[in-house]
This record gives sequence, C-alpha cells and structure tokens, in this order.
Amino acid sequence: MIRDGELPEYEPVCPKCGCLYPVDDAAEAAGELAKDKTAKRAGCLIAVVMALALLGAVIVWAVYYR
Repeated sequence: MIRDGELPEYEPVCPKCGCLYPVDDAAEAAGELAKDKTAKRAGCLIAVVMALALLGAVIVWAVYYR
C-alpha cells in the first residue's frame, strides 16, 4: 500500500489499471527508449552514407573503366 506521503515519488503509468511505478524506473525506461531511437538514427545515417559511397564508386567505375 502506498501512503500519501510517498505519492510524489511515484507516477501513474497505466490509466486503465492505475498501476504506479517509481519515477526513477519511468525515467530510466524513457532514457533507454531515447538511446534506442538515437542508435536507430545513427544506424540509418551510416546506411545512407555507405549507400551513397557505393553508388559513387559504381559511377566512377562505370565512367573510367567502361
């Protein structure tokens, strides 16, 4: 049972069931989600750069070695 004095340390996560989780856990989960998004963006950026480099190499090969 959560007492009223402890309530500021918790935030509601599920409005349907009213489950309460510690704010620290919610902040940690949000931080992990942000890391996942950053990693996904970095991966996409690396893939695009590699695709452009490969396309450039193919164009250079086609022009000079044709």
